[in-house]
Amino acid sequence: MHKYEKIRMELTRRINSQTWPVGTSIPHEDELAAEFGVARGTIRQALSSLVEAGFLEKKRRAGTRVAYPKDHASTLRIALVRDQIEQGGHAYAYQLLDDKVRDGVRHVLCLHARDRRPYQLEDRRISLDGIPSAKQADFATISPNEWLLQQQPYSRVETELSAATPNTHDVKYLDLKPDEPVFLVTRETYLDAIWLTRARLSHPASVYSIRMDSAFQ
Repeated sequence: MHKYEKIRMELTRRINSQTWPVGTSIPHEDELAAEFGVARGTIRQALSSLVEAGFLEKKRRAGTRVAYPKDHASTLRIALVRDQIEQGGHAYAYQLLDDKVRDGVRHVLCLHARDRRPYQLEDRRISLDGIPSAKQADFATISPNEWLLQQQPYSRVETELSAATPNTHDVKYLDLKPDEPVFLVTRETYLDAIWLTRARLSHPASVYSIRMDSAFQ
């Protein structure tokens, strides 16, 4: 992998994890070149690719900043479940329920709770070819959602929202009746053409809602 590609991946991770939130002016090319120990031209190449992909935008005299979403679909950014709960003034808790590897895929089942009540059941498959470092991740202490946002850049997200009948795990771990509906978020992430993860995120329909804020220029 070329140096500029590694830098591009790290800058993408900072944007995805909101280390650099939308609208933030990023460091100057000279600062980034010093940080990564490369020539300014290498930094310029990495930044140009992110501008072309819509992650960054350049404005005359204003420098380079993290771009605002350009359409409705892109406002469905991946959120940190812990933040969703704690920013609402609630207590957060996490529990690993199952964790196994088969055919190069790590399958993790875990529960996120709000005020000691089930909030989200995260049923996630992680490609160990796409994310080799996930082999050593300790999901007993940190959720895949949180670990991935801290560690792994992504360039494309496919998200589907729906109401659904609960499956066996939903009934058991979300403490639902068999006919009680769940609000379901199904999400796949990619880095360019590389498949990274697929997550089935189920919530008791009575406690879950989505708020989307759009910004226009």
